Amino acid sequence: MKKSLIIKILSVEIVLLSVLFVVFIIIIVNEAANAGRDAPAFAASPVPEKARAEVLDAKPDANAGKNVFRIPDFPESPPDSPPNPAAPNQEIASPVTIAFGGDILIDSGVKQNMYDGGRDAVLPLSHAYPFTQADIAVVNMEFPLSLRGTPMPDKEFTFRGDPQHISFFTEMGVDLATLANNHIIDYGYDAFSDTLDLLNENGIKYIGAGIDKSDAMRYEIFEVSGKKIAFLNASRVIPVVDWYASSTKPGVFGTYDPAELNAQIVLAKENADYVIVCVHWGVEKSVTPVEYQVNMAKGYIDNGADAVIGSHPHVLQGFEYYKNKPIAYSLGNFVFTDINKNTMAITLTLTGGEVPQIKIIPYHISNRKTTLMENEDDKLALKAHLEEISFGVTIDDEWIVRANGQ
Repeated sequence: MKKSLIIKILSVEIVLLSVLFVVFIIIIVNEAANAGRDAPAFAASPVPEKARAEVLDAKPDANAGKNVFRIPDFPESPPDSPPNPAAPNQEIASPVTIAFGGDILIDSGVKQNMYDGGRDAVLPLSHAYPFTQADIAVVNMEFPLSLRGTPMPDKEFTFRGDPQHISFFTEMGVDLATLANNHIIDYGYDAFSDTLDLLNENGIKYIGAGIDKSDAMRYEIFEVSGKKIAFLNASRVIPVVDWYASSTKPGVFGTYDPAELNAQIVLAKENADYVIVCVHWGVEKSVTPVEYQVNMAKGYIDNGADAVIGSHPHVLQGFEYYKNKPIAYSLGNFVFTDINKNTMAITLTLTGGEVPQIKIIPYHISNRKTTLMENEDDKLALKAHLEEISFGVTIDDEWIVRANGQ
């Protein structure tokens, strides 16, 4: 009997201890949960978009005068409320005007014209007003500027200009040179490096090629009238695979596969109000864009591009609007070795409205000299030709390209 009583007492004590233990666990869990709600999170913070953009848009060290790029330090944690870029369709107080010229080559007969008669023998400064008056002036630089290097073996056409002719670009007011093309490394990497240095020293930005892949594929942002405009450049015409930039060597940014360029467009759009894509592509001497040009252009716009500007065919190709965004498939030659050719420059005006506006400025090349077109019959013929080779657009009396029904 005594033994049975002792067992009952022990059983009761065990139950009480079990209850107390469960209550203790519940209290501990509740306190931990409350502490978790009040305590800061220790999960890894993502790199802020602004800092990522600074790396992609890293600028050369102005004091060094060479291709030394500063990579900014990342902040330890993102800002509490990172700024969002302004909506691109808000009205801009002062419209932004961007001038574009096609292929520029100052070699062969053009270079001789420069030696003999200076810049007025190639493009009189008074005829360059669309560029000197624009907020941003952009041209395709289809050659290196250097006294070094040797021509690429087995390449039919190789070009190299005299470094003193960088003055042609500075006097013309060029702000940005697109380098992703099939001639920028014609004389090897020493001449290419000299070209980058020369552009840096003269305050001209460049895109599409660089000291390594990150430099070649980065976007360049200009801020005008409170709006940020990002530019990207890539080529689908590259002579040899060795010309591609990599993490360890200089070269060109390619877009045979558009995935990387599309990814850069998305990044640029996160940090700018407008994204302009310049592409070297197409078939030489063909006035009609090939299927891949059309598909790629629309893909770039689907990923956030606000305009697509093409070069390479050496002739003019037409215009098209896709989702209210303009495509200029080829601007042809602007300053080149042509003897007799009608050509053009264009301006792209951003007002904050739904449709960026393209205006054509007619030019004529005669004996390697580019001047504003003056002959009215030539102007009418050029307008008719451009409308014929374009897609769903008309060109009004002010030379503004408008989508049909606009």
